[in-house]
Amino acid sequence: MSPFDDNLQWPGDGRDLTRNCDVASYAMAKLLPVSLLDELGIRNVSHPHNPSRQAIAIPYRNPDGTVHRERHRTALHKMADGSDERMRWDGAENGTILYGLDRLPERGAQPLLLVEGESDAQTAWHHGYLALGLPGASNFKPERDDGYLENRDIIAIVEQD
Repeated sequence: MSPFDDNLQWPGDGRDLTRNCDVASYAMAKLLPVSLLDELGIRNVSHPHNPSRQAIAIPYRNPDGTVHRERHRTALHKMADGSDERMRWDGAENGTILYGLDRLPERGAQPLLLVEGESDAQTAWHHGYLALGLPGASNFKPERDDGYLENRDIIAIVEQD
C-alpha cells in the first residue's frame, strides 16, 4: 500500500508527484532508508527543466567510484494519461553504464542480480544482495557490459513491461 493518497500527492501538502520527486518521498515510496540513499550520493536538486519543481540526482559511478554521469528522477509517478517523463539524464555525453559498478567486488561466490533500474538495485543492496542495474532494459550493451558479468553466476530479473 502506498503512503501517498490516490491523487498522487505528497501527504499533507498537495505537491504533484507526477511532476516532483525528493529523497524523502522516494525513500518512502521505495521502502528504502534515507541513510542508504545518502550513502549512495542521491540528493535533492532542482528539476533540470523547471527549477520551481523538485527532482533527485542519482550518480552512476565508474568502478573506481568517480561519477560517470547522473540521472535525474523528476517525478515519482507517471502522468495520469500514462506518459512517463520521470527519468532524465544530465547533459554529459558520456554514454550510459551499468548502475552500481562501484559496488561490484572482483569476484566471489555470491550470485549477481541483474535488474532494471536504480531502485531495484538499491533494494537488492539494502537486503544484502549483489546487484547491477540497467538504466532501462534496452540499454544492455554486450560490448560494454559483458566484462563485468564474466565468470559470475547471474540472475537476471526481467520486468513484465
